[in-house]
Amino acid sequence: MPEMTASSEQTPESAPTVEQGVWPLLAELPSLPLPNLRKGWAKGARATFLEQCVVRLREKKGLNPKRAAEFANTTAVNEYFREFFWALPLHQDPHNDDPPPVADEELSNTQRGAKAAIVKQMSNASPKWLEYHVGKQWFGKDNNDLSLRFDAFWNAQGGLGKDRAAACATFVAAEFDKLSSNDQDRWGAFAERMAAENKRPKGGAWAAPALLPPADVQR
Repeated sequence: MPEMTASSEQTPESAPTVEQGVWPLLAELPSLPLPNLRKGWAKGARATFLEQCVVRLREKKGLNPKRAAEFANTTAVNEYFREFFWALPLHQDPHNDDPPPVADEELSNTQRGAKAAIVKQMSNASPKWLEYHVGKQWFGKDNNDLSLRFDAFWNAQGGLGKDRAAACATFVAAEFDKLSSNDQDRWGAFAERMAAENKRPKGGAWAAPALLPPADVQR
């Protein structure tokens, strides 16, 4: 009879637990209350996804401010969780070989609590991210004073031969961050007015179906 080696024997300690299920990450959820998101939390695939949502939000602001708010607060958040499983840490991008999402009835009470907190946090963070970047884009658009200040900065840095567009984007972001939150919000409101002036709806208004909030969709 062949001898059983240590590597071929599965001990109770090494065996997967029921709580981990098909998503081992479920056993590594952050404790509550969740830590506040840091600036720059959206990176990689998340940043790409949200940048695409910014384009769509700008278009919707020109058609119907109410629909734009609905998109930012509900549609975009629901789409975010379809792209990024709620238990996936922010520093990880999804992969094709990820397991399928886990239904609520398969979660423990602790996991349900963590899920509710994560969905709530992202339901607040995602719309703010979108509005911030829409406002920042308009802040840097046709802003003569900002353009003159960047030219002076560029010349002082001896930027000949460097990537001017990337340097300008970094400069605009830094200047926008110097504004108070109220001033940043005003630029977001200005973006909405300008979008409405530049893109009027054609034909009559149409009624969109009611949308479920992210907390209900994720159940």
